[in-house]
Amino acid sequence: MIRATADGIPDYTALVETSINDPGPDYSVTFPKNDTPNTPTDYTFTFDNFWLQNSETVYGQKLMVAEAWQGNVDVTYTAVDYPTTANESIFQLGGDARLTEGNDFNVGTIPNNSGNYYETVGRGSFIYSNSNPTDLNPSTVKFDFDFSNLKYGYLPAGTLISFVDWGEGAEAGIFESGNTPWMEQVDYANETGGPQNQPAPTYTGNGVYELYGNTNVGGSGGDYVWMRTTRSLTSLSITATQGPGGGSLGFKIVAPVTGVPEPATMMLLAVGSLGVWVIRRRHDG
Repeated sequence: MIRATADGIPDYTALVETSINDPGPDYSVTFPKNDTPNTPTDYTFTFDNFWLQNSETVYGQKLMVAEAWQGNVDVTYTAVDYPTTANESIFQLGGDARLTEGNDFNVGTIPNNSGNYYETVGRGSFIYSNSNPTDLNPSTVKFDFDFSNLKYGYLPAGTLISFVDWGEGAEAGIFESGNTPWMEQVDYANETGGPQNQPAPTYTGNGVYELYGNTNVGGSGGDYVWMRTTRSLTSLSITATQGPGGGSLGFKIVAPVTGVPEPATMMLLAVGSLGVWVIRRRHDG
């Protein structure tokens, strides 16, 4: 549920990696640089994270995670083409018990255009960065998300995905196995308070969306767009190519704490898989 006012009680929970050894207090994880192409590394993520399990102490109110979000999400990270000359960094910000929104800032730091709040437990942004602005060698990484180990075996409709800091030269093609639209924009934020800078994915037919970056994106996490899935998905693949010029981009997946469709609604939902390819040429800021 989206609340028009911030009340300090989570509406969403971020997809956060919690299975690594000695993750530290914020559960952040940096995916290891791997110069051997096509060598996968497996991780396990969860929506049913410990912040919600201890919510009565943290928030003064016991929160029950919807059954559809209980269980694990398996993620395989693969360095498809990872040049040694690139100063690449692929990581996820786990966060802590504080609440965030489409970026990893505190709730309300960058107001959403609608005036609504999307209070989310944890940070959870997947960030792909190249801190070497003179690097001329593109590199490619891939994330494969498997939702079959969630309780009902799929990622229900109503999931929010934010795209953050897709600046000049960034491109994405987003697709799933169906042939009708499956995602819609619900909101956006602009770090300067102006019109929408971060473009939303545009539906082009046959289940495909395209996203192109914008030169006006500030590059500091304040420009993002909220998208909401309208179908259940069993898998998600994101292949990202970071081109020359440095910069960073990110995405974040958050699940509603309550109000998730139960299995009986599956007959009404198109269960499919989703893939994303990304070309990152240059990012200002």
